[in-house]
Amino acid sequence: WTAKSSGLPTNPVVLFLAVSGTNLFASAPSVFLSTDNGTSWTAARTGLPNTCERSFAVSDTNLFAGTCGFGVFLSTNNGIIWTAANIGLSNATIWSLTVSGEYLIAGTNNDGVWRRPLSEMIPPFRIDVLGLVEHQHDSPSNPLGFTVTIKISTSLSLVASPRATDP
Repeated sequence: WTAKSSGLPTNPVVLFLAVSGTNLFASAPSVFLSTDNGTSWTAARTGLPNTCERSFAVSDTNLFAGTCGFGVFLSTNNGIIWTAANIGLSNATIWSLTVSGEYLIAGTNNDGVWRRPLSEMIPPFRIDVLGLVEHQHDSPSNPLGFTVTIKISTSLSLVASPRATDP
């Protein structure tokens, strides 16, 4: 065994580890990222509340963190930015997380086990911030009859326009 704690707090208590691709994440008790197999660590917590993380779960390149009192957070960019993923979750203290098939499963504090489809939390398209991504959604169940086009380059624009009707 060789100590690999450079960049972590002094005498850290590392509660959980997770691997996403070539990235290693540690909860010590904040979230830290290593891109060199644990040789060095940097903080990776923009968007996370000031609390401890009790669990991690990975789905492809998406990382979920279960927190002490603030629910579940998702990072789709290796911990650079985190966003809350708590819609429908009644208990905000998460003790355990796992991915099972198309679902994220959360073990809560005194409120049992909860399940949510990954498709409700993970965007259906990947954004390349150096290029241009265009995603168009035209739903037949849209009662307003609008087409929504999202164009992303160095800035974000959202355009809603009336859907053309058939003659």
